[in-house]
Amino acid sequence: MHPRLDELLTATRECSQRLLEVLQDEDLALRRTDADRIDQITAAKQALVREMESYQAAQDRFLATHKIPPGPRGMEDYLQTLPGDAPERATWRSLQTLIDQCRNRNRINGGLVALSRQHVQQALEILKGSPETGPIYGRNGEALSATRTSPLAKA
Repeated sequence: MHPRLDELLTATRECSQRLLEVLQDEDLALRRTDADRIDQITAAKQALVREMESYQAAQDRFLATHKIPPGPRGMEDYLQTLPGDAPERATWRSLQTLIDQCRNRNRINGGLVALSRQHVQQALEILKGSPETGPIYGRNGEALSATRTSPLAKA
């Protein structure tokens, strides 16, 4: 057992858990279009990502003291040198599971942001009188030309 490594991996796992909770909270805020909450969450996410980066740097320094390349692959290599029941192995596995969950939740949230941005862009285009739409099809499936409309109002 390497107490320093186990403590480092445990701290990283706890940070990852907090990040996952923030990402889940972000999902709710995005679905509710709660702009104030989204701003708060963005700041929290940035702080947690910086914390994660500092833990990753500490892991890389630990690996360097053992002359092992940095990053997840290096950590996997190092953990292979430990006994099979070493607590670091279980901590690492649970950390990787959490990181995968964070990555997936962040991808979903990014999709929600992209979809919301697309809806806003479409609404703006309609208000400007020039909606950007794909081809429009008639009853028989033939493409109809889109006609340009005039703005709804001028200020």
